[in-house]
Amino acid sequence: MRDPQSIDPKEPLKPATKPAMELAHELEKANRLSEAWTALENVPSGHFKAQLLRSRIRYRQRDIAAARQEAAKYAELYAPSLRHARLTELFDDCLRQVEADNEANNKEAELANWLWPRINLPSSSKSDWLIRLRWGLRMNKLVRHWILTSRDRLDELDELVDPPDWSLLATAKAEQKPVVVAGAHLGPRLLGLHYLNQVDHPLVTLVGNPSYSLAAGTKPFLLADEPHSIVELRNILGGPGTVYLAGDGRRGRSRFPASLFGSPVYLREGVAVLAWHSKAQTFWYAARWTGHRIQLELVPGPTPLQHETREAWSARWFSFYMAQYERCVLAGPENLRGRNRLQFVDAV
Repeated sequence: MRDPQSIDPKEPLKPATKPAMELAHELEKANRLSEAWTALENVPSGHFKAQLLRSRIRYRQRDIAAARQEAAKYAELYAPSLRHARLTELFDDCLRQVEADNEANNKEAELANWLWPRINLPSSSKSDWLIRLRWGLRMNKLVRHWILTSRDRLDELDELVDPPDWSLLATAKAEQKPVVVAGAHLGPRLLGLHYLNQVDHPLVTLVGNPSYSLAAGTKPFLLADEPHSIVELRNILGGPGTVYLAGDGRRGRSRFPASLFGSPVYLREGVAVLAWHSKAQTFWYAARWTGHRIQLELVPGPTPLQHETREAWSARWFSFYMAQYERCVLAGPENLRGRNRLQFVDAV
C-alpha cells in the first residue's frame, strides 16, 4: 500500500486499494486521523460499511484527545512516585498510606458492608481483610496510572506477573474455532489487557475506556458504545476469529439471572449470546493479585452444544462465569474494583 501521506484527498479509493477498514486502522496507528477521514469521505456509499467507519473515526479522534489528556494529567500528578519508581516499590508505600488512613471512604465502606456477610470468613480476620481491600482499590489505580505514564518501561511488569498457558488460544485457532475470551472488572484489569495485547494471536478487543488501546495497544479494538459493536464482534467470530470483552459489562438490553455468593444477580447476556450464535470456545481471563504478585488466568470454559437452546446455554455459561468470579474474589479482597462494579447484584 502507498504511504498514507501520499493519498490525494481528491482521489477516490479504487477497488484495488487496501480495504477501507485496514486503511483506517493503519492510518489511526500512525495518528493520521485527518488522512483517514479524507480517505473514508471518498469511499463510495455502502462500500465497506462506510458510514459505520466514518462514525468510528469520529470516536477515535475524540478519544485519542481524551487519552492524551488523561496520560498528561497522571504524568504530572504522579511524576515523583510513578514515572521514576519501579512498580514494585509502590507496594509498601501504598500499604503505609492505607494503615495511616484509618477511616475508609464511602466506596470502600459500602463495598465492605455488602460483601463481608456473604463470604463466610472468621470475624477475627475482618480488620486484615479490610486493609487488603483498601490496599487493592488503591493499588489497582496505581497500576493503571503507572502503565499509562510509563509506556517505555512496561517490560518491568514481567517481574511480578505470572503468565497463563497462552497455547490454549493457539490450539483453538489451529482447530478453526471461534473464541470468546470473557474478562471481568476485577483486579488490575488494565494490566491484563496489556498482556493480552502482547499475545501472538489475532484478536479484537471491546473496550469501554480506550486510553490504553489508543496509547499503547497493538490489537484492533471496538468501543463498547459504538453503533453495532456487537454485530461487528459477531461478524469477527464468524471468521472464525477471537474476541475479548467483559462478561460483567453494563451495556446491552437482554439480562440473565444468576447468583453471586447466594445473592440474585442479573448480567447482560451479550457475551453468552455471542458464543451461542457462533458455537465458540469460551475462556475466562483475569489478572488477580496473589500477595504482591499478579497471576494471569486463562481458564477454558464451556462450548455451546449443537442443538442447545439459548436459555440452557446461558444458564450453563453464567454458572461457569460466576464460579470464576467468586473464586477470584475469595482469592483476596485486593481483586475487588469497587462497589460500582457490583451494582448488578441489586438489579430487580
